[in-house]
Amino acid sequence: MPGFILGASCVCINLPLIVDLVAAVNLFDTDLNWKFKEYTENSVGSGYSTNFTRRDFAASFPTSPVDNDLVANDYVISCLSTYKPDQGDAYPVDYNIEAMPVTDKDAGIQLINMRGVAYDDPKWQTFIEQLTDDELTVSFGGGGWTEYPVTEYGIPYAYGCDGPAGLYSFVLSGVDTYYPFFAEVVLAATWNTELAEEYGDALAEDAQAQRTVTNAKASVTYLFGPGADTHRSAFGGRNYEYYSEDGLLAGKMAAAECGAAAIFSMWRKKED
Repeated sequence: MPGFILGASCVCINLPLIVDLVAAVNLFDTDLNWKFKEYTENSVGSGYSTNFTRRDFAASFPTSPVDNDLVANDYVISCLSTYKPDQGDAYPVDYNIEAMPVTDKDAGIQLINMRGVAYDDPKWQTFIEQLTDDELTVSFGGGGWTEYPVTEYGIPYAYGCDGPAGLYSFVLSGVDTYYPFFAEVVLAATWNTELAEEYGDALAEDAQAQRTVTNAKASVTYLFGPGADTHRSAFGGRNYEYYSEDGLLAGKMAAAECGAAAIFSMWRKKED
């Protein structure tokens, strides 16, 4: 019978015996993860990427592609030959549009009224239908680095910046204000969540300062980074944006950094 020892007394707590455990299933295995192999699986086949591990870093380190590695295998060719674009019932393959979307239909809804509304709530459709054709063109066609305002409905300017290792964006009046930080992989190597919080504070402070330094119409509202993807291969082109091959470590560091950045921004806006 399991128990916990408290001082000189033994307090026994009966725990239910779990006999119906179900193994966790990775939902990505069918479409993605099956194309990765462990470094010991040398006979799996071509077209696979190798996971590297601290267990044997040298042996698991992937090699550069050569010869047939650069040639599409039969599986890739079969996928290309059978691919057909299908957007589902809402957008048939022939893409025939029977009616133009509703626009310029005022419903008296401000963006602030949409706070907390679920992303799939029909009210969002009503809100979007308030915009004119020109406003939709500017808002969505020019969206990305800069979100243009629609003042009539309370939509403000918003600026987005790269990246996970410091702020840099060409939308900031062309002013050289890039102060690079060390990459997330270096931050994760410290195993220091308090340092990650300071990192997030510094990013948020820099984002707020951009408005003054660049004479922009708004401070940086969102950041393209950091990423919490998993290091699977040394050839990953964005490994520097991610923390680790260890999901727990990556999650802890990401939560600390992003949480601190969000808290800083919230308090700074209250002060403003």
